[in-house]
Amino acid sequence: GSLIIEPNVIWTRDELLGGLDALEKNYLKIVNDDLVEEVLYEMKTSVAIWQEIVELASRVKCRDKRTESFIRYSARYGLLLHGIMEQGWNVMLRGYLYERTGKLDRTAFSIALEKYDRLREEYRNLKSDYGDDSSLYVDRYPGKWVWNRDQERIMGMGVSVDKYRQLLIQ
Repeated sequence: GSLIIEPNVIWTRDELLGGLDALEKNYLKIVNDDLVEEVLYEMKTSVAIWQEIVELASRVKCRDKRTESFIRYSARYGLLLHGIMEQGWNVMLRGYLYERTGKLDRTAFSIALEKYDRLREEYRNLKSDYGDDSSLYVDRYPGKWVWNRDQERIMGMGVSVDKYRQLLIQ
């Protein structure tokens, strides 16, 4: 949730992370109201909270080492997921701002893109590192079953990030 913008309940669903197609109305309002930096700071704050959770989880001691490991795994999972969301939004929102205004902070954009890629890799490795059977969020929607109310296929965060990745090539 956000304290700055109206919640969008469809941009994450089940194990899916939405992209521009799910967030465009939010992004239009954010850009029009000049809230880009405030929204990105809010997301950065959520990641800082998850970093605190990871630190606290590292101090939890349990008799059952499997439970102790799961607590740490869950905290790491939350940190990586929220980091991916933060950097995905950073890339997509800055890309959207560029499309609307022609303004692009290439340094901030490039850093966000690098962090997004690194976090996605760490996140994919998390499952194999811990051997847990949890389902991980995906940034590309599989198959043909994810549709919006207008029966248009929704692509996911990864497709939107890749679309804006091309801005660095220009």
